Formats: sequence, structure tokens, C-alpha cells
Amino acid sequence: MIQRYHLENFKKTRVLPAYVSLAQLSEYVKRDPDEFRVQLYARIVDACIETLEANSDFRDRDQGVLLEAVRGMKRALGLEATPTFEDFTKEIIQIRACAEELLFQLSYDLTAKNLKQVSSATLKEKKGISFLARASSLLFSGSLSRAKESEFQESGINEGTVQMLGSRLVHNNAAEFIIRFLQEIQKILDLDYTLILLDECSEASADAQIEIFRFFKALRGCTSTVAEKDECAFFVGTVYPRGETNYPDRDTYGFSFEPGQDCTVEFIQWDETDVESYLEFFEKMLINRAHAILGYEGDVHAFVREYFDSDSTFRLAIFCANGIPRRFWEIVRRAYDGGTNKISKNRLKIATQEVVSEQILNHHYLSDEDQSVVQYIVKIITQRNEESRVKNKESGRQILPQGVYFSILPRNSVKLSKLIMQGAVHDKSRMKARKHSLRPHPVYALDVSLAYAFRAIPEREFEKVAARDFPRAPSNGFANAASFEPPKSKKQGQSWRKSPNFATVELPRAAPETTLEMDETKEELIGYISQIRKNGSGAAFVNDGGPFGYIPKHLLTALLEQGAEEGTPVRLTLRTNPKGREATSIKVFDELTASLTQTRREEIVKIIDDLLDESDPVMLTKLAARLRSHFGDVVTGTVWFGYGRMSRLLVELDLDSVKMDTTTANAFLTKKNQ
Repeated sequence: MIQRYHLENFKKTRVLPAYVSLAQLSEYVKRDPDEFRVQLYARIVDACIETLEANSDFRDRDQGVLLEAVRGMKRALGLEATPTFEDFTKEIIQIRACAEELLFQLSYDLTAKNLKQVSSATLKEKKGISFLARASSLLFSGSLSRAKESEFQESGINEGTVQMLGSRLVHNNAAEFIIRFLQEIQKILDLDYTLILLDECSEASADAQIEIFRFFKALRGCTSTVAEKDECAFFVGTVYPRGETNYPDRDTYGFSFEPGQDCTVEFIQWDETDVESYLEFFEKMLINRAHAILGYEGDVHAFVREYFDSDSTFRLAIFCANGIPRRFWEIVRRAYDGGTNKISKNRLKIATQEVVSEQILNHHYLSDEDQSVVQYIVKIITQRNEESRVKNKESGRQILPQGVYFSILPRNSVKLSKLIMQGAVHDKSRMKARKHSLRPHPVYALDVSLAYAFRAIPEREFEKVAARDFPRAPSNGFANAASFEPPKSKKQGQSWRKSPNFATVELPRAAPETTLEMDETKEELIGYISQIRKNGSGAAFVNDGGPFGYIPKHLLTALLEQGAEEGTPVRLTLRTNPKGREATSIKVFDELTASLTQTRREEIVKIIDDLLDESDPVMLTKLAARLRSHFGDVVTGTVWFGYGRMSRLLVELDLDSVKMDTTTANAFLTKKNQ
């Protein structure tokens, strides 16, 4: 976007954008710092010359200035420098052809080690390289017009010239050569400055990243050689969080690069606590895409009414995106129902769960310890929100906000590195500027989609709470944020290590009913047994979107005598007290087994087999989505879906060739070894 803007407005802004995506480089190149260095700088040279060729208005400038700039540019790159004004275009073409040929040879047989052995004294002129080889290298920088073929053939490029350029760019001091090159480009095009855009910097190896920051450090001190201009170049680099990026320190590398001191830091993510601008951004993005791709002529409100079942569903999709546009499109794509031509809240719920389990919490990327940390964060935030709801109910007004935020001691922040990388947790330290934080420790947020999928906030009021309470968190200095560190009390001295599974999280136990004011719900609800504790009591998940319900010992004992276990569907009534919800009656829900006719069993087994043939393992959320797509919305209100209920369904099917793993929150199926 930045590159396109400056190219389209070049004559007005006089800013030359040079974009390089490090994701284009091979894994081999990104591992070797010398290979990386020469490829990086050759691509920068190529990108700059490409823009120079496309803007010929420089010819109207003073010939002496232009010729001197071209000589300086070629000398900086180690090329012969004897141009005349008549050969000016040829000289520019030669530099670009040389850079492209270097990239081509590096992709096949030339190595950085070869280039380091090259010296200007021993280079010998060799037969010119074929135009076919040079044209092949253009896969790196775009297509080549036939009109310029003869110019390339007459450019005088030979193997020695290419290797000379390579030997200059592989040099440890190559950053200085590139700066001299950029200073001459500024003279030729009368630039305000060159803008170096390096994308995916953290994709490079640790040593290669040092070269990037060495280059950025050099650009900081890069001054213009043009009168009345101070700067020659600026840079913008995209990086992963600090734990996944190798910033150099002076003791190890001889120089340091510190974000906040050597550069400003901007988070490429919208702030969900600034609700008005947050929603406005996604609304504009949606309608602009609709205009451009669908040719839609109405406004965003008409579009939402046409394609979403409610405004609430649309806003929920926005909040679950957590400020990430790519996430928003992925959720919407999965939730769209081609049959109804709509996005419903039920389908959006399943789509969000799929994104959480398949992408954010994918067990291939996160370790068991990482999964345990996630579940512990879910636990402490859920309990904090429950406390807030109880106090709000007692006071009769919303005195405490619910949220997704938690504080953590700096020494424990390292536990969050991979989770931040995966987008499961977000660093919210940048939001402290609104008001002095009442929390002395770093503040983070659980990803909103995880908070929704794991019901850290009751599902039925999630969108309303997000819009009302999220902005209140930074405004009061995160005073109501949960604390990652366990309390020091011996009775409550639990930690994330003691809660490896969300299904085994300890829930607040209600005190004897004679000491608490009870609010009993007469309506019978559906849920499942989520936990059986060692002391004989238990907990039940309830499908009304509210918090878990406590199962007293005498009720759970009766269930166990009937053969119930964790995951067994139940019908129950609840009563509420200041410490949570407690079951007053509970019985096994037997309709699940009765509803599984032989025909329906065979259909479900076939769906499971098909999914395992497509990919192994298969997340339970993906299976749930496929079943819902096959059987329709009628299954939404049953006890088939959800962490415990889906497990129960699969147990009922008794699949001999399939193994189910529920040791992590994103449970999955896999084929048994035959």
C-alpha cells in the first residue's frame, strides 16, 4: 500500500519506494548471512533502478549533475564509470541488468563464497552473458519489453562485471556502498528521499537479521549530499514481536539497535478499545471491497442488512478479528452460507472456533506448555469477569468492566512469546499512554476470538460487553485486569502449571446455601459434565452462554451411580449466588443416543472417514462444522457440538479405526496405526 501510493504520486511527493519482501528469499539464503546480504542489496538496487527507468523527467536536469551522479553510483557498486550523456540510458539499463543477472546466477550456481574470492585485480573480461539468461532473471522484478532487448545486448555486461557487483554487495561494509548509491539516486531523480520498505524481516535467520538492523542503523545516519536537503533515505520494516526478532546488542555485535530509540514502533493492528474508529475502519474496508469486487452500489448499512442476519453478527465478526483484517476476512469467508446467502451468528460462532483451533492454537506450532498457559489465561480472565458480573449485579449498575486483559510480571513474560507470535495473546503496553497505569507490570490481552470461543465473557452478551467495556479498560489504567501470577495465599496458591487443561480448571465453589442469597432458575437447561473433582463435587458446562455451573457432591454421586462421566450430556436447573452458579437438579440427558439412528450413524461415520482422508489429524471444530453443514441448523440446539458434547458423540459411535485426543483444548481425531 505504501509502495503503491508513492509510485502513483511520485511526481508530487518525489519519494522513491524500494520494496523487498524477505519472504521471497529461499530458506537457504535466509540462513546464510553472506548469501542474504548480497541478495538483499541486489534487490534494493534493482527496485530503485526500475523506478528510475520509469521516470525519464530527470533528463531535463543539468547534464553535469546527472553524469557525475551516474559515475558516483557505478563506483559505489564497483562498476566501470565512464559515461557520456548520450549513453545515459544505456548506463542505467546496464546497472539494472547487472543486478538482475546477479540474482539469476545466485539462484543457480554462484555463491557468496565465490563472490568473496573475487578481486578487481584478477577479474578477466569474459564472453557476454546471453540475453536469455538475463531475461530469465526477470522473474524477480517483472516482465521485460522486447523493445529493450537490443539495449541489453549492447549494454556490455559480462561475467566479470556481474561478479564485481556481487563482490561489492557481499562485502561486510555493503550497507555503506548502498547508501552512496542512494545518495546518487537522490541527485538524479531530485528526490525528497528514498523509502526502503523491508517486509517480513523476522523471517530471516538470526544472523541475517543482524544485517538488516546494521543497514537500518546506517540509514539513520545517512545524510543528503544535495544542498537544502537533510535526509537521503528512511526505512520501514515489519517485524514479529521481540521474542521472535533478534535485535543486536553492542557487546555481541559491536553495535545496537533498540526499537523506540533507533526507530519508532507502530503496531499493525487496530486498537479494539477505540470502538468508534475500530468499527469504522472495518466498515470502510468491507464496503470498499464490495464496491471493487462485487460492484455493490449501496452503503455499508445496506450491505450488512443484505448479507448478515443482524448488525450484532457483523460487529461480533469485527471484534473476533481482534483488529486484524486478514482474520476478519477468514472468519467471514468460513461463516458465509451459500444456501441462504447470509452470515448467521451460529455459523459465525463455528467459523471463529475453527480459526481458533486450526490457526491460532494449532498444536503443531504450540507446545503443551503453551497450551497450558492459554488455558490458564482463559481461567483467570473468566473468573475475573465472573467477579465483575456479581459485583455489578449487587450494585445494580455496571461499576466494573469485563474484559480480556491481564497483567504479568516481567520475568514471566517470556512464557508468552510463542502465543504473541501466534496471535493468541497481544501486547497492550502501547495503550498505557491514555492514562497512568495502575498496574506496575506489563499488560497483555487474550485474543478476542479466543475469549469468545472459550466463553471468557458470556456468549449471549459478548458483542454488547465488548463495545461497552473494552474502552473502559485502558481509561482506568487496567485496574480491573486479571493477574497472571497466583495469589500468595496457601489455599489459593495455584499457577498456570497446575491447570494444564481448561476442562480441569477449578471453579469457584459456592458456600452453604444458608449463608448466601440464591436466585434460582426454573428453566431446565442442557449441558454436559465438564469436570469431576477429587472431593466428589464437579462442574457442568451450560449451553446458555453463561459461566460453568457447580455440581454439589450429592447430585454428582447420583449421576456417577448411573454411569455418568466427564462429557456426559445432562439436563439441569441452576440457582445463582454471589460466588457463581450451582445445580439444584441434574439428570443424564439420554436423547442423544436415541437420536442416533443407524442411518444417521452411517452418515456421520462417512463424514469422519472423508475428513480423515482429506487431512489427518482433523480438529473436532472442523468436524462439527461439516456435520452442521450436512444436517443443517437443526443440530445447533442439540447436545452434539462443543468440547465435551462432541467427545460424547464420538464415544457413542465407537469408531475402532479412529483415535480421539482431548488432552488439549483444540481436540482432534486421527487414524489409529493399523
